[in-house]
Amino acid sequence: MDVTEALSEFNPWWTGRGVPELLLGKFRRPLFTSLESQIEKRLMVLLFGLRRTGKTTLFYQLIRHLLDAGMDPVRVCYFSFDDRAASIEEVLKVYQQKVLKRSLDEARRCYLFLDE
Repeated sequence: MDVTEALSEFNPWWTGRGVPELLLGKFRRPLFTSLESQIEKRLMVLLFGLRRTGKTTLFYQLIRHLLDAGMDPVRVCYFSFDDRAASIEEVLKVYQQKVLKRSLDEARRCYLFLDE
């Protein structure tokens, strides 16, 4: 699977399918509220911790929040480096060229969720 196919698979909301319910978890951790309050600022947030503690679930919950708030789905990009070997540069290049069809500098606000 190439990066273009992986991006399509990882981002079903680009084709109107939304975030799959099974990826959202059963509850929101207290950290969700903190992340939600920071999401509108222009910054980078690094979320780290032990494996299997809910970081990916938090990502999907934040993505759902953005989509529910009316964010253009193509401006929300998720990529799992656990599931597909690629460089960050390659992922960003494909995302800009094939999805946004412009550079991140030219695009309005975008949200990138880069997992592991």
